[in-house]
Amino acid sequence: MTREEAKQIIDSENLSFYNWFELRDAHYDEVGIIVNDNKWEVYSSDERGYIVTKKYLSVNLMH
Repeated sequence: MTREEAKQIIDSENLSFYNWFELRDAHYDEVGIIVNDNKWEVYSSDERGYIVTKKYLSVNLMH
């Protein structure tokens, strides 16, 4: 998956609150993608800002 494909998914789902590769704490009710150890860390947070789901994806970061 490329950054463009990920952004298209976020846009098609009408997600208003998201973290787009920013190194910061999670905000409430958002999805996020950050790079951690050369892998994408994809998460979602609840109404309190706690991360409730997290997955790690191996991607080619050169594209």
